[in-house]
Amino acid sequence: MGAINYLELDSNTNISVATATEIGSYTATDYRLVFARLYAQDLAGSGDYIYYATLTPSGLSEAIIGTKTTQTLAAGETKLAGMSVPMILNAGDVFKVYLDGLAGDTTNVDTRVWFYDANDPATAVLDAVAADYDDANSIGAKINDIATVAQIQSGLSTFDPLTDNVTLADNGITAAKLADDAISEIQSGLSTFDPTTDTVANVTTVGTVTNPVTTTGSGTGAITYIYNITDSSTGLPLPDVLVNVSTDISGVNLVATGTTDSFGNITFYLDAGDYYFWSYKDGYSFVNPDLEEVS
Repeated sequence: MGAINYLELDSNTNISVATATEIGSYTATDYRLVFARLYAQDLAGSGDYIYYATLTPSGLSEAIIGTKTTQTLAAGETKLAGMSVPMILNAGDVFKVYLDGLAGDTTNVDTRVWFYDANDPATAVLDAVAADYDDANSIGAKINDIATVAQIQSGLSTFDPLTDNVTLADNGITAAKLADDAISEIQSGLSTFDPTTDTVANVTTVGTVTNPVTTTGSGTGAITYIYNITDSSTGLPLPDVLVNVSTDISGVNLVATGTTDSFGNITFYLDAGDYYFWSYKDGYSFVNPDLEEVS
């Protein structure tokens, strides 16, 4: 569950990075969630170094992913390391890493870029369900009664949680069979459901379940953390964005959720550490997940 797989290593020896230089490139052969780890040595030091990643979708032009990272090396410091944000790639997409050094970095720099991929998020969720609910009265058993794992994976690959509903029509079960009071009971039960200890039993009526959205952030940590989202094309705040926070790159272990206000802000209560932020809004495309450090 949530395994990380090594893909390839790109090495360079005695190169110049006095200007922005490509130091690693990976071309996807199928659908993958890819990220890169970089290392450079024998740098001139005593200045600012910039590294960043780009995406070239198959048949389209190259574009910078997110923002460029600046790392300052003091006098005598000659090495740096960093990591990109994860990027979802389709077959034929190209993921590149660049390093922009100083005027003195002309001949002796050595670089390494490792590329990795994480298990498909849908697969990771299914693995978690199978591991945590594996008895006759469990969710995993009920899923197997409705569809095969392959069918679920196929559906998740195109599922949009902001616009799509989950309708289970097996054995004639439809949304029309859900009474208003049954929907209320389901919503009440979900508010206290703990997937690590609870199982679903005695379910006799199943229908359409829409995505629950809260109006404020959540979390139980000691640090008040404000997360902001703006429209990249206008620079204006983006309201009503559903934001989930997880502690893992697969997005399985969610610790907080909520929606942005009219200023594009949402407040979470988290403990110090690294968190993955997942954003969703109908009509918009986000780079998920966004890795942030809370301190």
